[in-house]
Amino acid sequence: MAKANVDLSASTRDRLLAAAVSQLAQGGADSFNVEDILAESMTSRSSLYHFFVGRDELLRAAEGRLYLNLLIGEGREPLRDAAACKTRGEFREFLIANVVRSATDPETAKARRSRFAILARSISRGRSNAGVIESQRLLLDAMTKIVSDARDRELVRGDLDCESYACFFHGLTMGRTATEEVFLDTFRWLDMVVAAALAPIDIDPNTPTLSA
Repeated sequence: MAKANVDLSASTRDRLLAAAVSQLAQGGADSFNVEDILAESMTSRSSLYHFFVGRDELLRAAEGRLYLNLLIGEGREPLRDAAACKTRGEFREFLIANVVRSATDPETAKARRSRFAILARSISRGRSNAGVIESQRLLLDAMTKIVSDARDRELVRGDLDCESYACFFHGLTMGRTATEEVFLDTFRWLDMVVAAALAPIDIDPNTPTLSA
């Protein structure tokens, strides 16, 4: 009997959080309404306060979950495509394609803006959102692994600091969000950023490998 209560509680919390994430994704933090969330999740206010201190804690939990969902949605193809690269030229094209996609693909750009907004709110509160931090860590770990695997296959410089490069690459792509309303020429931006993304890893496809 006790186990059934635990399962019910977990299910109730999941419904609350799923409804909160849905509302946050559709309307943003400004329209985050507890009554609507309770109605959508078919839960009571007492259930809300059993799992969360109040609206702000539920909002932070929803932001962390939404941030992770956005990263998962963006991350499937890059991980697969990176593993398929066999030459320096292919890895170079992989990096270029991901920079271009971050700026020109409507769905990717929408997800990037949503993540940027969540990060900005987390910073503005003066304390970090644990869920967002964990998601950021997962993103950087995944990107670090991509570059580290490429280094092991001699597709990038052998002395490259892969974790630092992952942070740098992430900053390049997220940086478009901060400037796209005032610098409208996406392709001029891409000319500069693609060159910046390739410069630290020295992957000229005509350069011989270390074992050559």
